[in-house]
Amino acid sequence: MQSKIILSFLLLGKPLAQSNDLYSDGVENGSHILISALSALNLQGGVHGMQLTEQLKHAFGLDDLGFETQSTYHQDSDIVTENTSLVLGKSLSSKLSMHYSIGLAQGSNLLKIKYQFNPQWAIQTETTTTTSGVDILFNYHK
Repeated sequence: MQSKIILSFLLLGKPLAQSNDLYSDGVENGSHILISALSALNLQGGVHGMQLTEQLKHAFGLDDLGFETQSTYHQDSDIVTENTSLVLGKSLSSKLSMHYSIGLAQGSNLLKIKYQFNPQWAIQTETTTTTSGVDILFNYHK
């Protein structure tokens, strides 16, 4: 079973496909309801939200837990789409970290691994089901 379907059952009490009957636009709005429900949990704001986030991070042994929205511009159709992901992160050592992003609306997942050579230089790899890439990062502070 897909993670967004499980999350839909937990938050809405019904499958994602059945939540669409509240809107006429179809599947995208069902996903939007799910994301709105997640936002209502207020995981990154307020005292109770921070307590819940910290409890979840501790229970799962994570260093990072939150939601991330990435905007993508499609030049051919002149449309901007937003993809919201649940991000789970763990520092495996002082130099090596791993983040896994679970796409909530489109179901696209991303695995990101970063190795920090020193405070200025790092190498990072990102892998999805369709693409992968490697970046060399330089950080300069004045």
